[in-house]
Amino acid sequence: SASSRVSCWVVDVDARLTDEAAALFPLQFIGQVRHDPASGLFRLTPDAPAMQDVSCEGDGTVASTPSQDGSSVGDASVRWAMVNRAAAAPELSRFSHQALFQAVKMRGVSFDLLHNVGCLFGFLDVVHGLFSFLAMERTAELCTRRLAAGVAALAEGPPKATASAARTKVSAPREAPQPGKEAENYDGLYVVELQTALRAAQKRWAPEGR
Repeated sequence: SASSRVSCWVVDVDARLTDEAAALFPLQFIGQVRHDPASGLFRLTPDAPAMQDVSCEGDGTVASTPSQDGSSVGDASVRWAMVNRAAAAPELSRFSHQALFQAVKMRGVSFDLLHNVGCLFGFLDVVHGLFSFLAMERTAELCTRRLAAGVAALAEGPPKATASAARTKVSAPREAPQPGKEAENYDGLYVVELQTALRAAQKRWAPEGR
């Protein structure tokens, strides 16, 4: 405005989606969900396999009651999604691609197209030790647990023995090693920080009394 004492010139406008918002599009496509603007939740589309055996109401939803975490108890159409920013995992560079995909698959990093739940890589750079996960589940707690299981597999590194490789569950995942001198110039997210955030989220969404 000419009457304003402060002048402003626009040099460049960079209008784009954030990385997190852009990651939701492939997740919606794979999970066969759509955003419900009324509730803010993801709901399965009528054509999704998980909806074929569900008795739905006229709007494609299932009668339900709200829970403490904002989801709907008994609503089979609701899906929760979680995406993490690209994080650095020092142990990731020690994996071969075959060992990597085998290790994360044993921890639940796969997508069940029949039930429209699962976890998959949104970004993976084995050489530089960077990764990102996309997870979808029926509740916020299950979504966090599924993502945390995949992160734990990368944080622990490749199995050191055949016996340990055959184990499909680890009750207490080990902490990832602290970044060394080779990562001094990296100022992004580390897997240790991601694990801390996921533990806090699990405590927040866990049912009372657990």
